[in-house]
Amino acid sequence: MMYKQDGRRGEARQEGGGQENSAIEDIKEEITQMSNLSELDIEDIAKEGGYADRIGEAFKNRKDKDKIKTTQLRKFFDETKTIERKLKRGDKGWNDIKTDFYLLRPKLAYSNARGLIPKDFFLLLSECMKRVDTGKNNDKQKEENYKRFVTFLEAIVAYFKYYNPKSN
Repeated sequence: MMYKQDGRRGEARQEGGGQENSAIEDIKEEITQMSNLSELDIEDIAKEGGYADRIGEAFKNRKDKDKIKTTQLRKFFDETKTIERKLKRGDKGWNDIKTDFYLLRPKLAYSNARGLIPKDFFLLLSECMKRVDTGKNNDKQKEENYKRFVTFLEAIVAYFKYYNPKSN
């Protein structure tokens, strides 16, 4: 993809290939409007043409340098599932997992910096994570938000594999 200097404030703007990026950006903007990630309807996540489907399809036609690496997607998903299992086993709820959850963001940032996940996907997941960690002193809400985050990521992984069956 090519970038061209935008006349306003010197920001770079993307040229070409924008449709797949706009799908991820549109979803990120919708999530930004939510106060909690649990507001994300499961049907809207999983259905054909839903959020996860659109994200999986967005990666289908990207050039290699703009694709997410399957190993990185699986690695991140596996970590979220491990945290979810810890949440189910523990007796302290959110307090059992909050440290592990907060450490996911730096790991995502590192993967983005190394070019292993695209910036738009990094920003989407970052926005989702902000919506998990909402509501002071409301650990039950955070637990529900986290469970929805895992469900969302699980659907993304499934649709990603559907649209990119030969990806590494």
